[in-house]
Amino acid sequence: MVSLSVSTMKGIEELRTLAHRLSGQPGETPTALQGVTLLRLDAPLPPSPVLYTPRLCIGIDGRKEIANGEKVYEYGPGDELVVSVAVPVTGRILTVPYLAFAMEFHLVEIAQMHLELPPPEEASTAVLTGPASPELLDAVVRALRMLEHPDEVALLGPLVRREILFRVLSGPRGSMLRTLALDQGNVARIARAVAFLREHYAEPISIEHLARDAAMSVTSFHRHFKAVTAMSPLQYQKQLRLQEARHLLLGEALDVGTVSTRVGYESTTHFTREYARLFGAPPRRDAERLRARITEA
Repeated sequence: MVSLSVSTMKGIEELRTLAHRLSGQPGETPTALQGVTLLRLDAPLPPSPVLYTPRLCIGIDGRKEIANGEKVYEYGPGDELVVSVAVPVTGRILTVPYLAFAMEFHLVEIAQMHLELPPPEEASTAVLTGPASPELLDAVVRALRMLEHPDEVALLGPLVRREILFRVLSGPRGSMLRTLALDQGNVARIARAVAFLREHYAEPISIEHLARDAAMSVTSFHRHFKAVTAMSPLQYQKQLRLQEARHLLLGEALDVGTVSTRVGYESTTHFTREYARLFGAPPRRDAERLRARITEA
């Protein structure tokens, strides 16, 4: 375990105090700062599959484990988790109370800032974690302080957000985000394939077509896709389908057969089996369990 400096420990303690005040009830709390949310959990939850879009997460209290394919990452107070490409992950809270700061990224703002920074080092994986720099933690502390003064957010919010993004891009885990901003090379080609799959997840896909669009051989495309997302294109599509199915079951009054067809499955039996394998229960029972959990919260 990395030894933290006194100033870093003080910064984490202030983050913890501010986040507890601002988060209110357990769950996800949106803030007035664009793309920033606070996540608070006071009780452990079972492993939960979710789709992570490009973002920064800062651990404030407790510890969390993220599984991305065969890769497993763990982070806690003072650590950063940087996600560069939309990837399905399975999150598990290891210790509670759990508190985290999250800020979503947009490619346009990354590309604009990239022009002002030295060329990035090569990077090829979508998820990276490690200790956050003191400068990044300080910027996040100031962001949370500002949220206690709503009249300051409109004027200072964009500046603080820009500083946080700068600290991430110029740090040791910002290379992948900056590589994507270049929109060239193998990583950017895979990112475009990921975007295509997210838009067309319910349709049959041709790996040959995806590889051709990426100007790669099928073998090379498979290798680079798995290096970035930690899963094959078909595994990625399946995760997207099943997670969208979960949203449909929770948000709309649809039967299992209708949901399975809508997300691209020809067989409801096959859909039910894969759903239960990912979420730990058949579709209807899983949806009932989640609704009960939401009601209890």
